[in-house]
Order: sequence, then structure tokens, then C-alpha cells
Amino acid sequence: MESPCCPASAWVLVLGVSPPQWDCSLPARICPRQPAVSLWTLRGAGDQRLPGCGRCLHAHETGRATRGGCASFQTGPGEAAVRKGFVLGLVVVVCGVLLLTRTPARAPLPTPAPDFLLPDLQGQVVRLSQLKGKVVLLNVWTTWCPPCRKEMPALEALYRRLKEGDFVMLAASQDVDGQSTVLPYLQEGRFTFPVLLDVRGEVGKKYGVTGYPETFIVDRQGNVVYHHIGYNDWSQPAVETALRRLIDQGVWGGWMAGNTVSEQIPLASAAGE
Repeated sequence: MESPCCPASAWVLVLGVSPPQWDCSLPARICPRQPAVSLWTLRGAGDQRLPGCGRCLHAHETGRATRGGCASFQTGPGEAAVRKGFVLGLVVVVCGVLLLTRTPARAPLPTPAPDFLLPDLQGQVVRLSQLKGKVVLLNVWTTWCPPCRKEMPALEALYRRLKEGDFVMLAASQDVDGQSTVLPYLQEGRFTFPVLLDVRGEVGKKYGVTGYPETFIVDRQGNVVYHHIGYNDWSQPAVETALRRLIDQGVWGGWMAGNTVSEQIPLASAAGE
């Protein structure tokens, strides 16, 4: 599957446009492995000045998000004279990188969920492997990620409907400041689902996360059966129906065609601790 951040987004970064075959179904998301560059200006996905759609947001090296959507050049006094030459040079560099890039080996789903050990907000340690026998929805997010914040109310609604059964929701925060940043945000939004503090980004590394948010559904046997990239409305009735079927019958069939999903996760992520 084509990466949501690279190499497709390179076309937008270099040319300010999308190729004709661009799939605009992936909502905006944070791409932690692509630091923002001062020469780019990031515009919202709804900005009609850009022909492309917002596929990812770029994060500064400080870890703070910029505005979301597609990227284009920021033109101003003195820039017009160098823009064309800079673009041509950068096109050559990017094309060379794309030719040398190799897609990492990937394992088809279902695949064993990488184990992890993380504290929750109360200081209690949660280990994924100890939750076998339950269906787990693992959401990887940060407080500074707009698409993450957008889907939080839907996750809360889903959690309240399913929390009494053999269902566990784990929202693994990747905020480096930990509880001091996460707790006030959760209290303000009145979110009650379980949150884990992953200040070192261990879950993101083990699961091959390329941006935020990403969500993984793990069945009772401890296998990842579904991987969703980007924002999703988790409050849809069809989502609840699919999860209840997985809980009651052990069958995962998804919930709707056209969802932006990854049917694979990086092979290396299948290794436990």
C-alpha cells in the first residue's frame, strides 16, 4: 500500500500539485517523520487555491503541529526569482530519492499484535498480552494533532457503548510531556476512555506508525485484524456492529467500503518485546 506521507506527498511538496491518480480519501494527519521546512507554507485541506487534498500535516522538529493539509511554496518579495530553479533542483533530488527507496517488507493481516507495557494515568501498568480474550481498540494519538482531537468525541461515544463487554479501548498518547499535557486535555473534553502514556513512542515504533492518528483493532487471540490510517468517525453504528460481531462471533468483516485503511502493517512490528 502507498505510504500516506511518502512518497506520494513529495509531489505536493515539490510541485504544489497532486498527480492525476492522487487518492484523496485519506484525511489530514500528522507525519512525525517529515519535519516542516521554512520554505513551505501549509494550507488547510479545504483551501481552494490548491488542486490537491490534505493528506497529512507536517510537524516541526519541536513536535508541535503546523496547520494541516497540502503544502505549497510561500511566495513573496525576492522569492519569485529563485523559486523556479529551486523547484527544478529539488525535483531531481526527490526523484532520485524515490528511485532509491524500497518499500519495507509487510505482513498481511491478521498478524500478531506487538506486545507493550505502558502506564495509565493512575500509574497502573497495562500489558497488551494480558488482555488476550478481549477485543482491543488501540488508538495512537497526540494532544497537538488536530485530526486526533477531532476523533476523540467519537472514540468516547464508542467506548461508552461497548465498555461493559469484552472490549478494551486503549488510547496511547505519544506526547513527550506525558501526564502534565494529557490529563488537562482529557479533563477539558470529559473523556473517560483509558489512556496510556507512551512518552518514548514505543507503541508507534513497534506498530510502524507513520503519523497520527492510527488505530489498530486486536481480536481475542491477540492478532491485529484491522489497521486504520488517519481520522475516522468511530461513532458510526456500523463500527459498533462490526466490533460486536468480532466480540460475539470472532469474525471481522469491516464495516464499510471506501474506508482508508491499511490491510498490512510493517513486518518488523510483529516482534514482541
